[in-house]
Amino acid sequence: MTTKQEELHDAVARALDATDDQALKEALDGVRAADLAELFPLLAEEDRSRLLFALDPHTAAETFIMLGEAVRGDVVEDLDTESLSELVSELPPDDAADFLGELPEEDAEKILDQLEAARSDQLGELLEYEEDSAGGIMTPDVVALKAASTVADAVEELRRTPQEEDLHEIYIVDEQHRPVGTVPLHRLVTSPPHTRLIDICEPDPVVVNVHDDQE
Repeated sequence: MTTKQEELHDAVARALDATDDQALKEALDGVRAADLAELFPLLAEEDRSRLLFALDPHTAAETFIMLGEAVRGDVVEDLDTESLSELVSELPPDDAADFLGELPEEDAEKILDQLEAARSDQLGELLEYEEDSAGGIMTPDVVALKAASTVADAVEELRRTPQEEDLHEIYIVDEQHRPVGTVPLHRLVTSPPHTRLIDICEPDPVVVNVHDDQE
């Protein structure tokens, strides 16, 4: 361990041993999820779930998915379905589906039942695909609009559809919902509202079947 890692470990361990929530909060302040994930294997098993839920929900989920499979498995054993559902609700869809795919089907179904209907349906669809297929590795957090839509339509759709991941472009589809091009966000925000998306899109995106192997 580096000196910084040792200091973090010692501060967290002391706070956990003393059940000192304030000291734990101070020790964790500003620590990146990647550094937290490296800390987990060094802690006693009974302290790992306590540390996870001392974090804010977003950081907890980000840290959780970075854990090694064995350590994550130990944490899962200490958490009930409701707690796991809270974590899954904070994860990006592809990471959430990957995690659920590691669980016994019955356990995954229990977690899905705890989620909001739209989120549960979304993850259920991803779980239908093999992990290495195009469908299994893609994220559904994209915005797709028909070619005749305008810049104003796209802006309104973006306002109504919060994205869990950084969005750099929107997809343009034809009447059969087949992709015909993309519009980078920088081009979208610099175009007049009445401009048709088909007139400013970059054509011919790579099209794959959701069951195709990622290679």
